[in-house]
Amino acid sequence: MTLDANFSDPDAPEIPDVSVDPRIERSRQAVLDAAVALLFDSGPDEVTHAKVAAAAEVSRTTVYKHYPHRSDLLHATLQAVGKHVPPASRLSGIVRDDLITLLTNLASDLRDEGRTKLIAVMIERALHDDTVRTVRDRFIAELVETFTAIVRLGEETGQLRAGVAPMQALGSMAGSLLFYRLLANQAVDDQLLADVVDSFVAAHAPA
Repeated sequence: MTLDANFSDPDAPEIPDVSVDPRIERSRQAVLDAAVALLFDSGPDEVTHAKVAAAAEVSRTTVYKHYPHRSDLLHATLQAVGKHVPPASRLSGIVRDDLITLLTNLASDLRDEGRTKLIAVMIERALHDDTVRTVRDRFIAELVETFTAIVRLGEETGQLRAGVAPMQALGSMAGSLLFYRLLANQAVDDQLLADVVDSFVAAHAPA
């Protein structure tokens, strides 16, 4: 199968950016480390520029230089403790494999007790906190973008039939993981991931 030109080799090594000042990177890492500690110790409400600056023993200006808005700071903090959504450019082009990769990244957070509790807190906070809602929406947008790329490539290559609604399909699949972990208090293991993905692929297979 020939992959779309926009999809790069997932095994290709990343070229480091030698232009980045190591002092800036050390400063950014100190800020993130402090923010992560605050997030787990006290929750997202405590991840503010002032409190992170105090915990990291840097100036508030330093934190603002790295993360101009609180939503930027909170988003980066959550990214630091969770798995990143794989970008479309890193997909293999094989629908089942790419969906397993995507759900495995999501499931990794649900397999950690601390991160599972954090997810529950973030879901609740997003109902009334604009900053947390912004971070949630940004994460969902990244997730939908990658999932849509998987689905559309699957349709183009004949692995899936045309007409899949990405948001509905993703909601069903991710919702299954959240149900098992947060409501049923059951493990989100590899077999569950495979079952969820295989059910989706079978339901949307070409006629």
